[in-house]
Parts: sequence; structure tokens; C-alpha cells
Amino acid sequence: MALMSYLIRDRNGTYDFRRVIPQALRPFMPAPWTGKGAWTKSLRT
Repeated sequence: MALMSYLIRDRNGTYDFRRVIPQALRPFMPAPWTGKGAWTKSLRT
């Protein structure tokens, strides 16, 4: 298991923060993430 599995490096070399949203909480997420399986945010690094 990776130490920081929530950090993903994309094809351009930029790091993204990615966390899985539990199935039970997906209907309660705010508008951009409603029903989605993961929350992703670019770290711009």
C-alpha cells in the first residue's frame, strides 16, 4: 500500500489530491460532486 495514495500525478506532471467519497455520502455532496465517486482537486504543483 502506498503511503500517500491520495496524491496522484497526471500526465503533465501536476499533482492532484483525490479522495474517494463513501457510497452513503454521495447523495449529500454539493452540486459539482453530487453522485460522483471521488473528490479531486489540483494542487497546481
